[in-house]
Amino acid sequence: MDLLNAIDIDIDIDIEVFYYLGGMLLALVVFQGMFKLVTWSKKMPKGALVFLAFFPLISIYPIPPQEIKKLKE
Repeated sequence: MDLLNAIDIDIDIDIEVFYYLGGMLLALVVFQGMFKLVTWSKKMPKGALVFLAFFPLISIYPIPPQEIKKLKE
């Protein structure tokens, strides 16, 4: 047992390296998905392309709490 305790493996890779690699992998997947969405939408009519371009802007503005209360009543 002393032999196994004497072995010291020092791994100098921090957990931050995995965060950076994961972030880069996520960015690559998002970029690839957006590229596929653009190539797919170019085959569609122009109205659909405009809709896909401006639809994400809706998520910038949240629904006011007053409107949510009106819906619950």
